[in-house]
Amino acid sequence: MDTLLIFLLGALIGWNLPRPPWAVSLQDRALQIFASLATRAYQWLRRTLLPPDNSDRPPGP
Repeated sequence: MDTLLIFLLGALIGWNLPRPPWAVSLQDRALQIFASLATRAYQWLRRTLLPPDNSDRPPGP
């Protein structure tokens, strides 16, 4: 229980302290990479798991 309290307190203090510009830049770059990978993974899953969209073809018999 003490460990959890110390962890939460440290996270609160660390979150509110000002960060140097290089740390902000590093975090932004990491978030961009993560977002890009997530988008690519979503598109790949959508292409491979969902049937192709045939909305341009008229309905068949």
